[in-house]
Amino acid sequence: MLGVALGNIVLISLSQQEFQRGNYVTPLQPGRGEGFTEVVIHESGHMLGLQHPHNFGPVGDFMLSVMGYYTLDYVFGQIDKDALRRAHVDQIYLEADSLMKQISAKDPIGALNIQNQLKGVDAKYSQMDYAGALSLVLNVEQAAKSALASGTSNFSLPAVYLVVGGVIGFVVAWILVRRRSGSNDAGRQAAATTPTVRASKFCTNCGKQAVPNTMYCYYCGARVSQ
Repeated sequence: MLGVALGNIVLISLSQQEFQRGNYVTPLQPGRGEGFTEVVIHESGHMLGLQHPHNFGPVGDFMLSVMGYYTLDYVFGQIDKDALRRAHVDQIYLEADSLMKQISAKDPIGALNIQNQLKGVDAKYSQMDYAGALSLVLNVEQAAKSALASGTSNFSLPAVYLVVGGVIGFVVAWILVRRRSGSNDAGRQAAATTPTVRASKFCTNCGKQAVPNTMYCYYCGARVSQ
């Protein structure tokens, strides 16, 4: 038996022995053989990107898979479904990642949002939940396309700048008020601790400046009015 997948065409060659294979195997299975159906499905799997299970070890050919050589199944097994889902997730993931890099140039916060969602895809992928990863990455790709088309995200930069500017302005105003309050307190404290200087007095009799805290003029002896 020979089958070859060539991009958009499959070439199949079957001999009479394949059609009567059951007559040659042990135990015998008279009247059973291989036909075009199994080979067509097998080669179609190659066209989708699937490989032979024995590429990963000889036991692989005995798993449920039309891609194996020995079980001659007519269906794609779980190993095939997982491989196809991984391929789809990988392709869409790369597209979403490329869109995220384009978004980051004009909307860094929107790009960060996409990046966080891609981390969720990674988590599903690492748990071998390829169906969940595929569903999630499709949503991420759509969100990235919408963000790129609109040029904004749920967290627009003008709003962020307004909030950040308001916070900075509040902090600066608070610091200035505190400094001014501290300066006023220091002035009042200095005023309270500075001794009061009394105005100079002069003797009304001789005109000389009176000695502070005395009742009589030091020069003429006249009483100095207090």
